[in-house]
Amino acid sequence: MLLDVVDTQSAGREAVREVLEKSSEALKNMCAPEEKRIVQRLLEHMGQQDGLAIAGLDLVLEGLKKGEVGTALVTDSTDIVDVLVLCKKCEHSRSNILHQTEKVQAIREMISSPCEKCKAVEYEVEEKDIVDVLEDLASQTNATVEVISTESEEKAKVTALEALPLS
Repeated sequence: MLLDVVDTQSAGREAVREVLEKSSEALKNMCAPEEKRIVQRLLEHMGQQDGLAIAGLDLVLEGLKKGEVGTALVTDSTDIVDVLVLCKKCEHSRSNILHQTEKVQAIREMISSPCEKCKAVEYEVEEKDIVDVLEDLASQTNATVEVISTESEEKAKVTALEALPLS
């Protein structure tokens, strides 16, 4: 499917950047109607309280793990990460999902005590964006993850739902 024809004044990497810049409006117009439909469907089910929609990261993660979620919505601007601390000796792991601003303090706390299993004190720390966490869980079932990226009223609504407190 051809969306648009874009003329460039340059070649190579610069041409790719130029095409992306000039194509952003066409891509936005292509994504926006689908994103609007998905968010409206979520809000309708939430308003009807028919059990077909949930909000809040903890509920969505739990639902994905149980295979009860068909589609998970998240915005591309969320600041939530999953921090995994892995013992280098026995590979025992602990993870914590939190806001980016809390990450440094949480890592300090997680590595400040010896491993619960083997008492070693050397750790490997990994970080995953929440979108990747959702996609990993969704791939274990038939669920999908829809990332709302277009600046719109719908994105603002999903962002408000994402602002629900983490447990």
